[in-house]
Amino acid sequence: MSHEPNSKQSGFGGENTADSDTSIANESESESEAQQMNCNEVMIRGLLVLKKSLEEERDEVVRMICMLGAEDRVEFSSEEQLLIVIEDLKKDLEDLKKIKVDLEMEVEFLKLQLSSINSSD
Repeated sequence: MSHEPNSKQSGFGGENTADSDTSIANESESESEAQQMNCNEVMIRGLLVLKKSLEEERDEVVRMICMLGAEDRVEFSSEEQLLIVIEDLKKDLEDLKKIKVDLEMEVEFLKLQLSSINSSD
């Protein structure tokens, strides 16, 4: 039977203590790597949440500048300029939706008036 020079035969399972020590070291290394990967994953998730929050804050600042009408006094990147245009278009869309609702209500009112005139004849 050949054994490694530094290994000893254990009395219980017949395993070499050097093999056992190496196995324990490998398991410990694997656990350490797993913990490091888990820690990295947690940090990545936290950073992604922070990034999203910062983007939302940035968008809010751009909106406030636009609301104050100062977008012409500040230099914006092309992305920021697009955000300003999008905000303006959203405002226009909301205004048009309100006008549409008002017109639909007026049409219904006029239909009611017309039907009441026709029914009285």
